[in-house]
Amino acid sequence: MKKNIFIVIAPILSMLFIAGCSGKTSELYMADKAASINQGTPSPPEKGETLTNSIGINFAYIPSGTFTMGSPTDELGRNLDEIQHEVTITKGFYMQTTEVTQGQWKVVMGNNPSYFLNCGDDCPVENVSWYDVQEFIRRLNNLDGTKKYRLPSEAEWEYACRAGSKTSLANGNIKEGNCCYDSNLDAMGWYVSNSDGGTHPVARKKPNDWGLYDMHGNVWEWCQDWERKYPFINVTDATGPQRGWFKIRRGGGWNEYPRFCRSAYRSRFNPDEVDSHIGFRLVMNPVEVSPETIEPKSEPTIESEAPVVEAENFTLQDVTFDFDSSKIRNQMLPVVEDIVAVLKKSSKNIIIEGNTCDMGSNIYNQRLSERRAASVKTFFVNKGIDSSRIEIVGYGETMPKFDNSTQKGRSLNRRVEIHLK
Repeated sequence: MKKNIFIVIAPILSMLFIAGCSGKTSELYMADKAASINQGTPSPPEKGETLTNSIGINFAYIPSGTFTMGSPTDELGRNLDEIQHEVTITKGFYMQTTEVTQGQWKVVMGNNPSYFLNCGDDCPVENVSWYDVQEFIRRLNNLDGTKKYRLPSEAEWEYACRAGSKTSLANGNIKEGNCCYDSNLDAMGWYVSNSDGGTHPVARKKPNDWGLYDMHGNVWEWCQDWERKYPFINVTDATGPQRGWFKIRRGGGWNEYPRFCRSAYRSRFNPDEVDSHIGFRLVMNPVEVSPETIEPKSEPTIESEAPVVEAENFTLQDVTFDFDSSKIRNQMLPVVEDIVAVLKKSSKNIIIEGNTCDMGSNIYNQRLSERRAASVKTFFVNKGIDSSRIEIVGYGETMPKFDNSTQKGRSLNRRVEIHLK
């Protein structure tokens, strides 16, 4: 797809921030702050207080506090890696009220990498890697002569997303885990059932109680952390490990089902990769901090851990494959790696059952289901599993496992099931 390059020149204000919804002028706002500092310890910002920086990015203040990270065991769509634990955020911070837009990216970077160029300057920028985002942050900090901008930690992101809620979304629980319409999610964000196959301008849906828009859906949002497994104990100012394979992204995107847009849902992705459903939003520290060194691209040096999946039957659901593909999607690879670790501990035979929804002729569908099973077998063999242990079966249009005449059935048929016998 041919992309146009846009250059946008915007005036750079002499002050770093101007007042937001408080209605004060920038001079009065800064004078009030200076007065409070002269009188002693400065007063902390109030929850929800907004600031606007020199290029028009709005931030809302998120106060310090304690919350329960993860999801309860009975939450619809829950994954095993969402172990509930208490997290304390000791320092308040400002979070961008929307995802970074294409227009904001162009001001800082002078280009537009987005796939959905026609969506416009008010739509979220996407098609950016984690390392691309680090360069954006570096340039924005230089532009404003500051060190305040960064990505949120995973804990900060979920804390801000929940805005005091304990349900699967900030406005209540999801009612449908997969691709069906969900009224609560429809009110908060853009996802597979209402996005019409693409991104939408930011801040068009209902914000959460702390004034943040599009925390559910529209585009996935990069976090600062390398992926980690949750602890079973309470933690303070949680961050990821120093090194790892994948960076965390949160919030779901325009192409995802409700279960992937939940507050607690975790997704890990290669920091080098880009996609049309991945963007980000910024965090701004209230005070100057030393700049963080961007982690180099390196191999992880973390100790191996027990796999998340420990069972004799595994189901790789929904996001395993694109609609007409037998290539395992990148975000599912860590899950398949976990399953490999379990299979290596067993001597039982392995049956891989491939499924497909109604994509074409009966012959095409049958072959696609077999190719999906075969791609998982190839992955296992390349990881050291003996091929003689593995049998593949395709459940295509000639014998679908679920009813392809229903939306739910087509969704369930985008999977591979793995059984030990």
